[in-house]
Amino acid sequence: MRFRRRLAFVVLAAGVFAHPGCTTEDILLVTLPDGGLSVDADIEPREEGTRCERDTDCPSDAFCARRSCAGRDGRCERRPTFCDGTPAPVCGCDGVTYWNDCLRKARGHTSAIPGECALGSAKGCDRGTKCAPGAVCTRIVPAPEACAPDVPGVCWVVPAACPPASGVDRFVACGPPGGEPPCVDLCQAARSGVPHARATTCP
Repeated sequence: MRFRRRLAFVVLAAGVFAHPGCTTEDILLVTLPDGGLSVDADIEPREEGTRCERDTDCPSDAFCARRSCAGRDGRCERRPTFCDGTPAPVCGCDGVTYWNDCLRKARGHTSAIPGECALGSAKGCDRGTKCAPGAVCTRIVPAPEACAPDVPGVCWVVPAACPPASGVDRFVACGPPGGEPPCVDLCQAARSGVPHARATTCP
């Protein structure tokens, strides 16, 4: 924190007279003004948990978590430095689905609702519309019959490295009939950017 201190000094030179056998000595008397010490500070961003209206109101390692997507104010919340790969999707106010709430906080976005973003509110992507840096265009269709090379997608934020496969959901890449693409989990399907369909059977 930078401080600019302004001190007003009144310096008085006083002679001290003592016994004729002693020498005189000048003494400096310093008097502060009535207001005392005046300090002008460049205020640092507010601490975590304090009210904010924008991210710049918070420390550099925090963001302004608003009360709602339409809210004008919120509270400073620290961005996590590490997130695990537990799948628990949440929809951010930016229309992006986050793999879990930790990743949403790490990106500094207010949460809208638990679960994946609905199609009406999800941020879409295709060959001409890309997702923001750090997000991927996830192209998943409900069944192989809906596969198409140019199927549009929605933006997701997933872990930098997919965790070990868990759960029962499996997907296969869309491709020409007769092929047997390997089954992958949701994270792998989302990261690929290739259209995937929910698998009916997996070896």
